[in-house]
Amino acid sequence: MKKILPHLLFLAVFYFPIHLAGQDFTPVDENVRDTIYLKNPSFEDIPRAGGSQRIPILDWEDCSGYYFSGETPPDIHPVPGGAWGVQGKAEDGETYLGMVVRQTATWESVSQRLKTALLKGKCYELHAYLSLSPVYFSGTKISDTLEDFSHPAVLRIWGGSDVCDKTELLSVSYPVANHDWKECVFHLNPTMTCHSITLEAFYYIPESNYSKERIKAYNGHIMIDHLSPIMEVECK
Repeated sequence: MKKILPHLLFLAVFYFPIHLAGQDFTPVDENVRDTIYLKNPSFEDIPRAGGSQRIPILDWEDCSGYYFSGETPPDIHPVPGGAWGVQGKAEDGETYLGMVVRQTATWESVSQRLKTALLKGKCYELHAYLSLSPVYFSGTKISDTLEDFSHPAVLRIWGGSDVCDKTELLSVSYPVANHDWKECVFHLNPTMTCHSITLEAFYYIPESNYSKERIKAYNGHIMIDHLSPIMEVECK
């Protein structure tokens, strides 16, 4: 027993620290990049036309009332019977989001807080399927009759510190005139840490000028479905 004890002490002193050190200093794979999963990315909810009753969209915050008091919220399509004349089917799942821009210089948007923030100096991609309904008639505050909303709009993506906060414009889509679903890739290169994203329907402006005073407001809309996770990519 006395001869065995020194050998056990040797193992305890020299082997176990080396073994633990190997565990503590396992190399980290620097190629691993963030993937941020959105909640309810295909806007699955009870189909409904936006109205005076502001029923929350599952996992998304309606920002329309926050910015424009008294305006109606976005729609969840397809509504049985074809609300506003919209008949298109979802690209993914059963339902999708519809948002409008109005000639009254008001527009719709939704937002959610991210599980993991977008970090300053990093680059990300977000894929979304976008379309335009060939028929879309809706009411406005300035008219007693239904107006034509079948004109293309764009989708703007904002980053912010909390839901509905639009601090940094991260990306803008093409003017969506396609009647079939088309995948759009958004490149997000934040210059600040963003804890939320906001999806906003907005007017198509040919020149790069987003000053509200120079916007030519019109009635239009955009349909959105099947958002991908936000994926960190290599900055180019």
